[in-house]
Amino acid sequence: MPADVGGPGIGVCDDAWMNVDPVFQEFVDVLNALAGAHGFALAGLDKERKYWKEWLASAETPVTADSTVYIADGRPEFPSTVAYSKWRLGDLPDALAVGGTVMTRVSQQWVISVYAEWEEHYRGLITDAMGLSEPLKLPMFGDLRCFRHDIVHHRGIATADNTGKCEVFTDWFKPGQTMFFDIYKVAEFMTKIEAVESLPRQGWK
Repeated sequence: MPADVGGPGIGVCDDAWMNVDPVFQEFVDVLNALAGAHGFALAGLDKERKYWKEWLASAETPVTADSTVYIADGRPEFPSTVAYSKWRLGDLPDALAVGGTVMTRVSQQWVISVYAEWEEHYRGLITDAMGLSEPLKLPMFGDLRCFRHDIVHHRGIATADNTGKCEVFTDWFKPGQTMFFDIYKVAEFMTKIEAVESLPRQGWK
Protein backbone atom coordinates (compact mmCIF):
# COMPACT_ATOMS: atom_id res chain seq x y z
CA MET A 1 0.00 0.00 0.00
CA PRO A 2 1.26 3.53 -0.72
CA ALA A 3 2.38 5.54 2.25
CA ASP A 4 -0.53 7.50 3.70
CA VAL A 5 0.37 10.78 5.37
CA GLY A 6 -1.04 10.82 8.86
CA GLY A 7 -1.93 7.15 8.69
CA PRO A 8 -0.89 4.36 11.04
CA GLY A 9 2.73 3.35 11.03
CA ILE A 10 3.98 6.50 9.35
CA GLY A 11 6.62 8.52 11.12
CA VAL A 12 8.62 11.37 9.63
CA CYS A 13 11.41 12.95 11.60
CA ASP A 14 12.40 16.61 11.47
CA ASP A 15 15.40 15.85 9.26
CA ALA A 16 13.16 14.26 6.64
CA TRP A 17 10.89 17.28 6.70
CA MET A 18 13.88 19.58 6.20
CA ASN A 19 14.46 17.74 2.91
CA VAL A 20 10.84 17.89 1.74
CA ASP A 21 9.99 21.39 2.95
CA PRO A 22 11.44 23.34 -0.03
CA VAL A 23 9.86 20.94 -2.52
CA PHE A 24 6.48 21.07 -0.83
CA GLN A 25 6.62 24.85 -0.57
CA GLU A 26 7.29 25.03 -4.30
CA PHE A 27 4.24 22.82 -4.83
CA VAL A 28 2.15 25.09 -2.59
CA ASP A 29 3.28 28.07 -4.67
CA VAL A 30 2.14 26.28 -7.83
CA LEU A 31 -1.23 25.46 -6.24
CA ASN A 32 -1.58 29.08 -5.18
CA ALA A 33 -0.96 30.21 -8.76
CA LEU A 34 -3.53 27.73 -10.10
CA ALA A 35 -6.08 28.86 -7.50
CA GLY A 36 -5.41 32.45 -8.53
CA ALA A 37 -5.79 31.61 -12.21
CA HIS A 38 -9.12 29.97 -11.40
CA GLY A 39 -10.30 32.99 -9.42
CA PHE A 40 -9.23 35.58 -11.97
CA ALA A 41 -10.74 33.54 -14.81
CA LEU A 42 -14.13 33.22 -13.10
CA ALA A 43 -14.13 36.89 -12.14
CA GLY A 44 -13.30 37.84 -15.73
CA LEU A 45 -16.07 35.65 -17.10
CA ASP A 46 -18.54 37.27 -14.74
CA LYS A 47 -17.54 40.71 -16.04
CA GLU A 48 -18.00 39.44 -19.60
CA ARG A 49 -21.42 38.07 -18.68
CA LYS A 50 -22.52 41.47 -17.36
CA TYR A 51 -21.12 43.20 -20.45
CA TRP A 52 -22.93 40.98 -22.93
CA LYS A 53 -26.16 40.99 -20.90
CA GLU A 54 -26.21 44.80 -20.94
CA TRP A 55 -25.17 44.88 -24.59
CA LEU A 56 -28.00 42.51 -25.53
CA ALA A 57 -30.53 44.53 -23.57
CA SER A 58 -29.56 47.75 -25.36
CA ALA A 59 -29.04 46.23 -28.82
CA GLU A 60 -30.78 47.84 -31.75
CA THR A 61 -31.68 46.47 -35.18
CA PRO A 62 -30.05 44.75 -36.99
CA VAL A 63 -28.47 43.26 -33.86
CA THR A 64 -30.69 40.65 -32.19
CA ALA A 65 -30.33 37.71 -29.82
CA ASP A 66 -29.65 35.59 -32.92
CA SER A 67 -26.66 37.71 -33.96
CA THR A 68 -23.25 36.02 -33.93
CA VAL A 69 -20.44 37.01 -31.57
CA TYR A 70 -16.97 36.00 -32.73
CA ILE A 71 -14.01 35.36 -30.46
CA ALA A 72 -11.18 36.84 -32.48
CA ASP A 73 -8.15 39.08 -32.46
CA GLY A 74 -9.94 41.86 -34.31
CA ARG A 75 -13.14 42.86 -36.04
CA PRO A 76 -14.65 39.98 -38.06
CA GLU A 77 -14.97 42.05 -41.25
CA PHE A 78 -11.20 42.58 -41.47
CA PRO A 79 -9.45 40.05 -43.77
CA SER A 80 -6.52 39.67 -41.38
CA THR A 81 -8.70 38.83 -38.37
CA VAL A 82 -8.26 35.38 -36.87
CA ALA A 83 -11.54 34.11 -35.42
CA TYR A 84 -11.57 30.80 -33.56
CA SER A 85 -14.97 30.61 -31.86
CA LYS A 86 -18.46 31.95 -32.42
CA TRP A 87 -21.53 32.26 -30.22
CA ARG A 88 -25.16 33.22 -30.51
CA LEU A 89 -25.45 36.55 -28.72
CA GLY A 90 -28.56 35.51 -26.81
CA ASP A 91 -26.77 32.46 -25.39
CA LEU A 92 -23.78 34.30 -23.94
CA PRO A 93 -25.21 35.60 -20.64
CA ASP A 94 -26.27 32.11 -19.53
CA ALA A 95 -23.10 30.44 -20.86
CA LEU A 96 -20.90 32.88 -18.94
CA ALA A 97 -22.95 32.74 -15.73
CA VAL A 98 -22.03 30.79 -12.61
CA GLY A 99 -22.69 27.17 -13.49
CA GLY A 100 -22.99 28.00 -17.19
CA THR A 101 -21.21 25.97 -19.84
CA VAL A 102 -18.19 28.27 -20.22
CA MET A 103 -17.59 28.92 -16.53
CA THR A 104 -18.11 25.24 -15.73
CA ARG A 105 -15.51 24.11 -18.26
CA VAL A 106 -13.02 26.70 -17.05
CA SER A 107 -13.57 25.62 -13.45
CA GLN A 108 -12.94 21.99 -14.37
CA GLN A 109 -9.55 22.91 -15.81
CA TRP A 110 -8.45 23.76 -12.28
CA VAL A 111 -8.92 20.10 -11.30
CA ILE A 112 -7.10 18.88 -14.40
CA SER A 113 -4.16 21.22 -13.81
CA VAL A 114 -3.80 20.60 -10.07
CA TYR A 115 -3.95 16.84 -10.44
CA ALA A 116 -1.43 16.90 -13.30
CA GLU A 117 1.04 18.90 -11.20
CA TRP A 118 0.63 16.42 -8.34
CA GLU A 119 0.66 13.14 -10.22
CA GLU A 120 3.17 13.96 -12.96
CA HIS A 121 5.65 16.02 -11.00
CA TYR A 122 5.40 16.86 -7.30
CA ARG A 123 4.19 13.54 -5.94
CA GLY A 124 7.41 11.87 -7.05
CA LEU A 125 9.60 14.74 -5.88
CA ILE A 126 8.01 14.84 -2.44
CA THR A 127 8.13 11.04 -2.14
CA ASP A 128 11.85 11.07 -2.93
CA ALA A 129 12.55 13.98 -0.60
CA MET A 130 10.81 12.14 2.23
CA GLY A 131 12.78 8.96 1.53
CA LEU A 132 9.63 6.87 1.14
CA SER A 133 9.83 3.51 -0.62
CA GLU A 134 6.37 3.86 -2.18
CA PRO A 135 4.47 6.82 -3.65
CA LEU A 136 3.11 9.28 -1.13
CA LYS A 137 -0.66 9.13 -0.73
CA LEU A 138 -2.80 12.10 0.21
CA PRO A 139 -6.55 11.35 0.13
CA MET A 140 -7.42 14.85 -1.08
CA PHE A 141 -5.51 14.21 -4.28
CA GLY A 142 -7.19 10.84 -4.57
CA ASP A 143 -10.44 12.81 -4.64
CA LEU A 144 -9.09 15.00 -7.43
CA ARG A 145 -8.29 11.84 -9.37
CA CYS A 146 -11.94 10.78 -9.02
CA PHE A 147 -13.14 14.22 -10.12
CA ARG A 148 -10.75 14.22 -13.06
CA HIS A 149 -11.97 10.82 -14.23
CA ASP A 150 -15.55 12.06 -14.34
CA ILE A 151 -14.51 15.26 -16.10
CA VAL A 152 -12.52 13.42 -18.77
CA HIS A 153 -14.58 10.27 -19.21
CA HIS A 154 -18.09 11.36 -18.21
CA ARG A 155 -18.18 14.89 -19.65
CA GLY A 156 -18.07 16.52 -16.24
CA ILE A 157 -21.02 14.65 -14.76
CA ALA A 158 -20.40 13.15 -11.31
CA THR A 159 -20.76 9.38 -11.08
CA ALA A 160 -21.11 7.03 -8.12
CA ASP A 161 -18.14 4.97 -9.34
CA ASN A 162 -15.74 7.92 -9.22
CA THR A 163 -16.87 11.09 -7.47
CA GLY A 164 -19.05 8.96 -5.22
CA LYS A 165 -15.91 7.36 -3.78
CA CYS A 166 -14.30 10.58 -2.55
CA GLU A 167 -12.89 10.44 0.97
CA VAL A 168 -12.36 14.12 1.77
CA PHE A 169 -14.63 16.26 -0.39
CA THR A 170 -17.59 13.97 0.06
CA ASP A 171 -20.28 16.65 -0.13
CA TRP A 172 -19.13 18.48 -3.25
CA PHE A 173 -21.24 16.59 -5.79
CA LYS A 174 -23.89 13.93 -5.97
CA PRO A 175 -24.06 11.42 -8.85
CA GLY A 176 -25.70 12.99 -11.86
CA GLN A 177 -24.68 16.56 -11.03
CA THR A 178 -22.67 18.73 -13.40
CA MET A 179 -19.31 19.40 -11.77
CA PHE A 180 -18.80 23.13 -11.32
CA PHE A 181 -15.88 24.01 -9.08
CA ASP A 182 -16.72 27.39 -7.60
CA ILE A 183 -14.39 29.60 -5.57
CA TYR A 184 -15.61 28.09 -2.31
CA LYS A 185 -14.55 24.60 -3.34
CA VAL A 186 -11.12 25.87 -4.36
CA ALA A 187 -10.87 27.77 -1.07
CA GLU A 188 -11.73 24.61 0.87
CA PHE A 189 -9.08 22.69 -1.04
CA MET A 190 -6.44 25.33 -0.31
CA THR A 191 -7.40 25.28 3.38
CA LYS A 192 -6.75 21.54 3.39
CA ILE A 193 -3.36 22.16 1.78
CA GLU A 194 -2.49 24.61 4.55
CA ALA A 195 -3.39 21.93 7.09
CA VAL A 196 -1.16 19.39 5.34
CA GLU A 197 1.67 21.92 5.15
CA SER A 198 1.55 22.49 8.91
CA LEU A 199 1.20 18.81 9.83
CA PRO A 200 4.89 17.80 9.67
CA ARG A 201 5.90 20.71 11.86
CA GLN A 202 3.61 19.28 14.52
CA GLY A 203 5.10 15.84 14.06
CA TRP A 204 3.75 12.99 11.96
CA LYS A 205 2.67 10.02 14.04
